[in-house]
Amino acid sequence: MRIKDRLYRLPPCPPYDVEATESWLEDMAAQGWMLEKDNIFLGVAAFEKAEPAPVRYRLEASARRVGDFDDYGGAPDPEAEEMNADFGWEYVARRGQFHIYRSPAGGGPELHTDPRVQALAIKSLERRQIHQLLSILLILVINLFAVQLRGGSLLLSAAAAGLPITLLTAFLALWLIAAPVREAVHLGRLKKRLAAGQPLRHDGDWRRLRKAANPSSAVPHLAPGAPAPVDREDRGQGKGGSGRLQGDPAFCGHAGFRGGRFPADRVGYA
Repeated sequence: MRIKDRLYRLPPCPPYDVEATESWLEDMAAQGWMLEKDNIFLGVAAFEKAEPAPVRYRLEASARRVGDFDDYGGAPDPEAEEMNADFGWEYVARRGQFHIYRSPAGGGPELHTDPRVQALAIKSLERRQIHQLLSILLILVINLFAVQLRGGSLLLSAAAAGLPITLLTAFLALWLIAAPVREAVHLGRLKKRLAAGQPLRHDGDWRRLRKAANPSSAVPHLAPGAPAPVDREDRGQGKGGSGRLQGDPAFCGHAGFRGGRFPADRVGYA
C-alpha cells in the first residue's frame, strides 16, 4: 500500500468516550478513510484510503480485561465475534478495553438495542477501573510508608531529591490518580444513562473535546492528505438530517443475547 493511501491519526478523544470515538470514526469514513484491521498501535490509528461511504462504527466494552498478550491477542471472544458478524458487524480493532465494530449504514440492526444490557458491560468496565485506581493508591501509600520506616520524612526526601525531581514525581503521581478517576467518573455517568433506558448518541462532539481537553490534538496529522472536518448534517447524522440512526430497525437486543440463549451471567456481565 502506498503511503498516500494510508493515514495515521492520534484519536482526538479518550477510548472510554464511546460516543465521541464513534462519531470521529464515522466522520473519517465519510471522508474516505477506513480504520484498518487491528491497526491501532501505541495510541495511533491507521486508516486506509477507500471510497467515501456512510459507515456505522460501534464500541463494545469488553466483559474481561483484554490486552495484546491475552488468549485472543486483544480480540473479542470468537463466539461473540461470530455472532456479531451474523448481524452484519465486522470486528475491526481494539482500543483500550473496547472492541470496535463496523457495519454499512442501514445494513442491519444496531449492535446494541437494549441500553440496559449495554449498561451491564459498562458497569463491569467501571468496576475494573475502580480496582485499578485502588491498586495505584495502595502502591503510593506503601511507598510513603516505606519512606517513614527508613527514618526520613517527605520534606527531607524532597529536599534531597531537588525541586525538579520532586515536581516531576508529584506530577506523575497526580496523573496516575487523575486518569483512572476521570475514566471511572465518565463510565459511571454513561452507565446511569444506559441503565435508565437512554440509548447512546453516536454523534458526540469530538472536535470540542480535541480543542478543550486532549493534548494529542496538538499533532494534527502524521501523514499528508488528511481529511477536512465533515459536517454531520451532510451525512444525515445531525438534527433534521436523513437520520439513519432514527431508522435503525428494532431488534430483540444485543446480538450476544439473542433468543435469551446468552444471559448476562454467561458472558461475564453479571
